Formats: sequence, C-alpha cells, structure tokens
Amino acid sequence: MGIISLYSWIKRKRLKILAHRGLWRLPEEKNTIKSFKAAFTSGFGIELDVRDNNSKLIVNHDAFANSKDNLLLSEILQIYLNTSSSEYLAINIKSDGLADEIKGLIDHFNIKNYFVFDMSIPEQLSYARVGLKFFTRVSEYEPHPIMLEESDGIWVDAFERDWYKNDLLLDFLSQQKKICIVSSELHGRSNNEQWNFLKQFKNSKDIMLCTDKPNEAKGTFL
Repeated sequence: MGIISLYSWIKRKRLKILAHRGLWRLPEEKNTIKSFKAAFTSGFGIELDVRDNNSKLIVNHDAFANSKDNLLLSEILQIYLNTSSSEYLAINIKSDGLADEIKGLIDHFNIKNYFVFDMSIPEQLSYARVGLKFFTRVSEYEPHPIMLEESDGIWVDAFERDWYKNDLLLDFLSQQKKICIVSSELHGRSNNEQWNFLKQFKNSKDIMLCTDKPNEAKGTFL
C-alpha cells in the first residue's frame, strides 16, 4: 500500500478527535480564533459553544459574555472553509430559539460534517424540524436518549464515573448512529482508564472523542 493510499485509509477508518473549544495551551485561549484555526490546521474537529447576543450568534460559553470579545459563529465557519477542513464541528447550543439562524449559516457555508447538541427537548424538536443534524445525549443521569431514531448520533457523557460499557456503544453503532464521547479530563478525572477502554474503537470512523488534550489523543489513537 502506497503512502497516499495508506493516508486515505487512515483518514477513512479512524476515531475522530474534537478539540474542546479549540486547540489551546492556556485557558484564556479557549473559544478564540487562534484556538480554532490551530485545531483545523492540525487536523482536528472542534467543539464550540454558541449563544445569541444582541441578535447575533456568538461563540462563547458564558451567559454574560463581554461583547467586545465575542466571536461570531459566521467567522468560525469562514475559517473552517479557509483552512479546507472537513473534520466535525460539534455545536453546543447555549440559548433557545437559534435553529433557523444556525440552519441558515450551515446552508450558506455548505457545512457537511457537523452536529448540534445539548439543547432542551422542545428545542431538539425545532432543530429536527428544520433539518439540522443533531445528537441526542446519554449519561448516568440520562440513561434513555430522547429522539434516538431521529438523531444523527449520541453525545455520551459521564459526569461522575465512566459508567458505559462496550455493549452500549456497539448497540448504538449497530443502529447506524455516530457517537461522541466526552473525555474524562473535562470533568476533572484522569482519562487513562477511559482511553485504554476506547482503544478497541480506534479504527471506527463513527466514534469521536471530545477532549482538552487533542494532541495526546492523536498519539494514543491515530
């Protein structure tokens, strides 16, 4: 197998890594142009937080966002196109009533590899109705995913402990669902045991890992 075909196989059959709020070293670099551009150019997807502020869609985790520092979602999508990235965008919904606006931007920029997640159940219906790809979620506190059949995938979270087993993930995969797993360090725990468990899925193109440590994850899984 030549170098080019081998690279194509790796790109086609591998666990995908999402850089949580971009690729950053210092906390203040999260959700910034620098962190997102670094993630895209390094071959990672991203997770980013979107809310409305003064009738604009901004990228910010905090409810009381400082307006002078706000990035527009449209800016990030333009950077995504400019870097020719095709990795996944995980859009964490922080406000209600954004479905139509997000749909307009996704269509305008012709984004294919994305999903929205973390909205309320009524909002989930709104996103489904406008035809956006959404992930439902499961955790130790939410054992039954809502609208699983209609969803494009499942956001698998573990707030207190790594509660899920491989049978659950295999069941979701058998239903043709993509899976994004929250890395344990996002909840202040070591990820060593979790990442060792996930190595069995490292050649699955339908599993993603959302992590604060994408470069370490690349060394582990790719």
